[in-house]
Amino acid sequence: MCNIYNRNMIQINNINFSKKTIESIQIDNDDVKGVEVEFQKTNFKITIIKNSNETIKEEINDIDYKYDEPKEQEPEPEPEPEPEEEPEPEPEPEPEPEEEPEPEPEEEPEPEPEPEPEPEPENKIITLEAFKEFLEETINKKNTCKTYYRTVRDLYKHLNSNGMIDLLDKEKEIIEYLEKEYKTTSTLKNKLCGIYKCYTLLNVESNLLKDKIESYNITQAIIEDKKNQEEKEQIEEADKILDYFKNELKQMGKNLNNKWDTQRQLYCVLKIYLNYGVLRPSELIDMKITTTDEGNENINYINYDTKMIVINKHKNDRNGPKRIEIKDRYLMEQLHKGIDKYLICNSKNELYNDTSAFTKLFSK
Repeated sequence: MCNIYNRNMIQINNINFSKKTIESIQIDNDDVKGVEVEFQKTNFKITIIKNSNETIKEEINDIDYKYDEPKEQEPEPEPEPEPEEEPEPEPEPEPEPEEEPEPEPEEEPEPEPEPEPEPEPENKIITLEAFKEFLEETINKKNTCKTYYRTVRDLYKHLNSNGMIDLLDKEKEIIEYLEKEYKTTSTLKNKLCGIYKCYTLLNVESNLLKDKIESYNITQAIIEDKKNQEEKEQIEEADKILDYFKNELKQMGKNLNNKWDTQRQLYCVLKIYLNYGVLRPSELIDMKITTTDEGNENINYINYDTKMIVINKHKNDRNGPKRIEIKDRYLMEQLHKGIDKYLICNSKNELYNDTSAFTKLFSK
């Protein structure tokens, strides 16, 4: 155990390397925002953080200190310069008791830190800003770092914390606040994991938070399994509907004649739906089959020669026309019967008046 360490404006009292403890630290400087102390292997690492965020680092080990101990005891061999042999200085015994108080200044600093335990928590407090810098240095991903900090900042303010250790001591209040603010299981679990990371970084033990995260992991797994099952059922239902229309399309293809009649029109529309996506009735109601792009800038049409469906009038027409390439050879053969006609028309080759009439045609 070492009594006093004094170097570079740092005075440390009662250093115990075996127990890894320091009784108190005094800094001879007013420009100090905080002090961080860490024991690694056989060394004490002391970091002084100034108000300007400049840091001064000091490292003390048992060997170094033993080297300093003789310096503190140097006042004891002072009897050597006593020239008492001379007859004249003999009447000067009075200065000798004055020399005795010299070790007293060494004893004075020991009681001084005892009544001053208040500076210790102040120096050891890890502020929110100091922790933010620590996060930025520790976590490489900027977005993750910002997410962690925002969570910590909100909790820090809500719980009126006096430093990060004080915040992390309020484990139950942290969980209650996060559960109140975030209702989605996945989001809540991410927030809990973020704050738990702070416990890990600062070497603070957490039991409640760890158990709560595990509980939400199980809950989220159950929710995801249920969601996956529902999606699977929806896909299976969609596959059944798709198979139904494919069978209908196959039957319709067997009964086509050489006319551009309703049967052939419905076949072509259903073929487009199944192979190239669903088009709105408003996009099909006045679609024309042609062999050129010229003069068709304001309508929706199928260019038989280029094998392209061109949608000029659609919901998002500000983005320009939509173009869909037709790769189905049999569909092109059927569309050939309707060149210079509308894709959907009545028996007189006339357009339907509105989409409701067009819809009725498909519901038959």
